[in-house]
Amino acid sequence: MSAENEPQSLSARLKKLSREYGWTAVGVYLGLSVLDFPFCFLLVRVVGTEKIGQIEHFIVSNAKKLIPEAVKDRWHEYKKALKTAEKEHLGNDEVSEHVEMAGWGVEEAEARNKAEASRFHPCWYSQEGSAYAPQ
Repeated sequence: MSAENEPQSLSARLKKLSREYGWTAVGVYLGLSVLDFPFCFLLVRVVGTEKIGQIEHFIVSNAKKLIPEAVKDRWHEYKKALKTAEKEHLGNDEVSEHVEMAGWGVEEAEARNKAEASRFHPCWYSQEGSAYAPQ
């Protein structure tokens, strides 16, 4: 079957999965899909966003070392050509500047949110514990 004839809707993909691998595969697929969100949520709650951010930074910084220089050079050429084409098409590079600025201030905002959350929203177990504490 060619890529053009591949089923696109979810129901069509599930039917194809059941034809090729049986209904058990569909059940496993749906079960894993349902369990994925709670486990990711639990991981973030237990480990914390700061630790996950540190791990992400470590992985990304080390993955960058594995990218060959030729690929990096080609990427920079592509980005430069894209900016040039954008400037020719729009007459300026305002869009690129605004897209690049989208991530500015994220760390400050996260620190401010963390400080506010710890000050105004105690964790759930302290709230539950205070409900049963003797008065």
